[in-house]
Amino acid sequence: AIHASIIAFHGLGEHIMRYDAVFLRWAQHGYRIIGFDQRGFGQTGQRRTVGHNEGLRRVMKDALELADAYALNDAPLHAFGHSMGGFLALHFAALHPQRVASVAASGPLILRGSNAGASIVKDTALRVLAPLLRTVVMKNPLTVADVSRDPAVVADFEADPLCHAYVSVGTAYDIVTGGEGLNRNPNQVTVPCMIAHGTADRMTDPTASQRFIANLAIADKRYVPLDGLYHEILFEPEKEWVSRSFLDWFDEHTAPRTGSPPTGTPMLASPMAF
Repeated sequence: AIHASIIAFHGLGEHIMRYDAVFLRWAQHGYRIIGFDQRGFGQTGQRRTVGHNEGLRRVMKDALELADAYALNDAPLHAFGHSMGGFLALHFAALHPQRVASVAASGPLILRGSNAGASIVKDTALRVLAPLLRTVVMKNPLTVADVSRDPAVVADFEADPLCHAYVSVGTAYDIVTGGEGLNRNPNQVTVPCMIAHGTADRMTDPTASQRFIANLAIADKRYVPLDGLYHEILFEPEKEWVSRSFLDWFDEHTAPRTGSPPTGTPMLASPMAF
C-alpha cells in the first residue's frame, strides 16, 4: 500500500527518468514518487529554451502544484533531490515546513566542488549579467568522468540525448546564489534533514554539506559521508546501499514499518551525528 509521497528534483543537465530504477524500488516500498523534468531540461526542455528553468520561483511553483495534484492526502510528503535538485529539495522544504515531513539530498549543490570552479561561469560575470541576460544560454563545460566511478554510467550519460551541458545565465545565477544563501543560513531548513555526499565528489562540495548539517539547529538531522564515492552516489557501484539508506530515512519519517537495515556498506558510510 502507498503510505507517503516523495517530490523529486533532478540535477543540472539531466532528467528525472535517469532515476527510474531508484524510484521503482522506493515505489515498491509504498511511496508515490512525484518527479518531473524542470523547464529547460529533459523532455520539458525539448519544448522550451534548453537549460533555462524560468527561475527558482517558477520551479518551486511547479513543484508545489504537482505536489498539490498528486501527493496523497493526509499522508507525509518528503522532498528529495540530487545536485542542483538537492539544493531545490532543501529550498522547497524551507519554503513549506508545514507540508514537508522530511528532506533528503544527494550531493546537493550548496557550494561548487573542486573541479567546478569555472564550469558555471565566473562569479563576477554571473552577478553582472544575470539581471540583464537571464534567458541567454551558455555551455557549461563538464568533466563527465567525475560523475561516477562506473564507466558504464559515464558512457550512458554521454550517450543520453536528454542530458546536455547547457544552462541559462538566470538558472546558473539562481542555483549558485541560492546555494550560497543556504550555506550562510542553514536554519532556513526546519524539517528533518538528511544529506548523503561522496567524499570524492569534485562537482559539488562535500564539506559544505557536512558543515550545513552541523550548523542546523534541529536535532533530527543526518550527514552520511560516502568514502571515495563520486558525484552521482545513486549511480555508483554502491548504489543499492545508497538507495536503501535514503529509503530507510523516509521510512523513519513516515510510519513505523518492519525492515532490515542496509547491508554491504560502501567502505565506510556511517551517519555523522552532530
